[in-house]
Amino acid sequence: MRAASLLAAQVLDYAETLCKPGVTTDFIDQKVHKMIVDAGAYPSPLNYGGFPKSVCTSLNECICHGIPDTTELMDGDIINVDVTVYLNGYHGDTSRTIMVGEGVTDEVRRLVDATDRCLAAAIDVCGPGVPVRKIGATIHGLADELGFGVVEKFVGHGVGYEFHSGPTVRHHRNNDPGTLVLNQARSQYTPVPVRPRRRGERDSLRTLLPVVTVLPPHAAFNPDTHRRL
Repeated sequence: MRAASLLAAQVLDYAETLCKPGVTTDFIDQKVHKMIVDAGAYPSPLNYGGFPKSVCTSLNECICHGIPDTTELMDGDIINVDVTVYLNGYHGDTSRTIMVGEGVTDEVRRLVDATDRCLAAAIDVCGPGVPVRKIGATIHGLADELGFGVVEKFVGHGVGYEFHSGPTVRHHRNNDPGTLVLNQARSQYTPVPVRPRRRGERDSLRTLLPVVTVLPPHAAFNPDTHRRL
């Protein structure tokens, strides 16, 4: 599990270096695919529920599960790169929202910063015996303070032997049962706070279909960061 997660993190760091104006998301996919395969792993998204690529690249208003294509990145874009690798029987899953070039507006920078802060706050409350629902309450509370909404259609999830498994970790206030357990190796969780500037979205998970916001030009999905308890 540690090896798979480490490789995913290394691939994501490499992918970030590719996110420059003029680069296509297809090019990022090709480079990510090669790095994963060269490391002796398999890109988990490829053929998962029919997903045709090795990485998810979600640009601007696309919240998650964006499919790489010939679209060129532009100065001022934000892009979420979501990397999952399968290595030695385990999945390692991580993502990051990346600002492209120098032209990102102050409003969009505030969006990405708010998402980062929500993630950090959620990680800080985690520990053995902590109710899983406290994660969502923490994210929702801070998002409210910062003036952003929470997409309620998506959840954090366990990862390990399976690509998507329990526990379900909601990013909004909820009454779900369950507590975090010491040494949850088989089912590490990936908190996935998503911060669109306005509410309104449609759902997808098991098929990894792209999901876009209905109104806003930008959404931040940041990140699928592993936390071992």
